[in-house]
Amino acid sequence: MIIKAGTDRIAGEVALPVSKSEANRGLILAALSEGQCQIEGSSEAHDSVLLEKLLKMPAGWLDCEDAGTTLRFLCACCCIREGEWTLTGTRRMQQRPIGPLVDALRQLGADIEYLEQNGFPPLRIKGKKLKGGQVVLDSGLSSQYASALLMIGPVLPEGLSLKLKGPRISAGYMDLTLRMMASAGVPVQSSSDGFEVPPGSYRGQIRLGMDYSAASYWFELLALSPEGGDLLLKGLQPGSGQPDEAVLSVFEHFGIRSSFTERGLRIQSGGSLLHELKRFDCDFSGQPDLAQTLACTMAGLGTAGRLSGLGSLRLKETDRVRALRAELLKLGLTVQEGEDWLIFDGSRVHLQSQPLETHQDHRMAMSLAPLALVLGELELLHPEVVKKSYPQFWNEMSHFFELIV
Repeated sequence: MIIKAGTDRIAGEVALPVSKSEANRGLILAALSEGQCQIEGSSEAHDSVLLEKLLKMPAGWLDCEDAGTTLRFLCACCCIREGEWTLTGTRRMQQRPIGPLVDALRQLGADIEYLEQNGFPPLRIKGKKLKGGQVVLDSGLSSQYASALLMIGPVLPEGLSLKLKGPRISAGYMDLTLRMMASAGVPVQSSSDGFEVPPGSYRGQIRLGMDYSAASYWFELLALSPEGGDLLLKGLQPGSGQPDEAVLSVFEHFGIRSSFTERGLRIQSGGSLLHELKRFDCDFSGQPDLAQTLACTMAGLGTAGRLSGLGSLRLKETDRVRALRAELLKLGLTVQEGEDWLIFDGSRVHLQSQPLETHQDHRMAMSLAPLALVLGELELLHPEVVKKSYPQFWNEMSHFFELIV
């Protein structure tokens, strides 16, 4: 796809997808409720559509494709569902660790076997009734392990006492899980070292909100717009509990003003020519999905700074730290890379020597696209990857850019 910039001022309305994080958790809670819990709203994100489909399938082979959340949540669910299940996915999915979750589930008596490499999918699971009790989880790699365990907790006759060791990566997503469980009738008690989940049942309505992660790319677009703009992000509401709601405060540093209306969130900017930020440093360990958006914003504006807390990004659809640096180098930027950080020297993207790769990663595609405002034109390979979380992204972008496929 070739993306050509049009007007310097961005104005209009944007349709957002339903939150993929909320939808995936809602689908699990509804499946565990045996019909007592209903979901209000639905997600068109491929990951959520896939999870809904796999939850309805009988025991057997479940291909989770490239959806990490889907595989991790299903891993816990299949352990308590009668039958023999094989969980697998793409080659990249088979390189993403699952060991801490498997170790924790085995403490509960789950029957899980690695079919190839220890610690990684594919898995064979023989589902059965588990009693529950205490389990210790290494929470240093992914919050999704804890969320998967928490959600099956009420279904276990003895409930679940979950003790966490190590740092709590992306802890806000655990909080989102707890918030949704409570709204479905199962309050969880938190402590300094973990959580106590009582036995119970899910019930009632789960209302899904719009996606703050998806909203971040429109914040980026306004921040890069020379003459600024005024956008309404339809349906976005405050107090979502989504960790990426932090986008509101983060982009204040880049001159983006935001205010909620009855129809959604209004974001405004006077333009990048009026608001010049020399340096920006931020720890993204709590909101890792915002890191690519901010990295590309800084690259487009010529903002120096250090983005840290990026370790978990190396275990996503691609190694996002390495992928970001590789693509920004193509645009003439100088970027230093460390184990969990990127450092920007304040240079600005100014050329495109070759097409940009999306690395089979939806967030790479969506964070790179707004840089067309700075470059005038951008060529992007495999733009279709956005279907993973935001299928209508290019349709919305077409209101502001000329897209040539």
